[in-house]
Amino acid sequence: MSFTSYAQNFEDVMLWRALKHVKNGFYVDIGAQDPVVDSVSRAFYEHGWQGVHIEATERYAQMIRHARPDEIVVQTAVGDQQGTISFYEIMNTGLSTAVAAIAQKYRRNGLCVREIRVPCTTLDQVLAAYLDREIHWMKIDVEGYERQVINGWTDKRIRPWVLTIESLVPGSFVPAHSLWEQSVLARGYFFVYFDGLNRFYCSVAHPELARAFDRPPNLFDEFALSGKASSPFPSVLNARIATLEEQLGAWRSAGKGGWESEELSRMQRERGELRRDLAESQRQLATQSGLLTKTRKLLDASNAEIALVYGSLSWRLTRPLRWANALLGSLPLPLRRYRERALMLLRLHPREIAEHARLWVVNRPRLATLGRWALAPFFRSRTRLKSGAWRSTVDASEPTPEIASCEKDVSTSAARFLNDMRRAFPRQ
Repeated sequence: MSFTSYAQNFEDVMLWRALKHVKNGFYVDIGAQDPVVDSVSRAFYEHGWQGVHIEATERYAQMIRHARPDEIVVQTAVGDQQGTISFYEIMNTGLSTAVAAIAQKYRRNGLCVREIRVPCTTLDQVLAAYLDREIHWMKIDVEGYERQVINGWTDKRIRPWVLTIESLVPGSFVPAHSLWEQSVLARGYFFVYFDGLNRFYCSVAHPELARAFDRPPNLFDEFALSGKASSPFPSVLNARIATLEEQLGAWRSAGKGGWESEELSRMQRERGELRRDLAESQRQLATQSGLLTKTRKLLDASNAEIALVYGSLSWRLTRPLRWANALLGSLPLPLRRYRERALMLLRLHPREIAEHARLWVVNRPRLATLGRWALAPFFRSRTRLKSGAWRSTVDASEPTPEIASCEKDVSTSAARFLNDMRRAFPRQ
């Protein structure tokens, strides 16, 4: 069954790589938001997993209940104490937060921020109901409220296999994990991966999962894109469009100048520009998806070509040679030296091999006799060869009278051979 990614930053791809061997697993998604768009759990749900969704925003909580009636949805905030807290809802985005300073920054940027009171519970209370079962992954994405969530987790008996926690200050590249990481490590986890937005941790009870986080998502994960994941830029644009539409509605209701109002016209133009920017960003995302598909096709073609090589006749015929080479590589060190010498000879030019062979024979008197017989055809007169041309004591720099007279009658190849002999064996 294929895997389709819905998450914003491929968090589901990384978790699936580590946990795909688990059948019908269980997860806890804190800050679940939409059941499809940017959902980390959606792909797991499609593969038979189920879990618990913690979502403080009523709209998203209802959407999850409607889309997944067989799962548990807890409509509450999570923090370090029970009760009620102020919650800042930013319509139609995943930017809603319980941190007043972050909400104020969004308000200054023109987003519509609505302050509400919501119930709040602790992570201990959320997880207490699942002491008798394994939690395979838990995600914490609460827009700057992560430290409070982790502080409300004191029961060390509950230890999900993998944690993924958003670790940047919302709307920036500023790291925020120093505020809570030591608390995570103290609960029996070790850091394994940072994806540019989230930090991943593995339980010390499952160190074997760490190897799944040694590389980012790539073609070898064999996943498809859902087209439902957003990026921060389109999210902000959608939020800005929603704010403008809300302001336009207020203008219409108040009757301030009607559609001819200059301010109303400006807002309409801005809305049109934002919609064009949003369409352009979506087009770019589609282009990137097309490039990914093209690259995957190239990979498939390469795999097919490799399969053809493995199935070829030459590959089958050379299998004994590969087997012999592997066997020789496992020999003791003294025997491997001979193997290296043999491989070195194979890399030499044929003339170099012949020169090594000639020198080896010349230094062995018994083989020299055989050499004289084998090389006799190069000479026009066999009697001239017997004069001592193959003796290793020959002064090659100044030939004896016998050899000097012999050279007149030998062929060009034999004369070249005698010159080589002089250079190899100078008179002592």
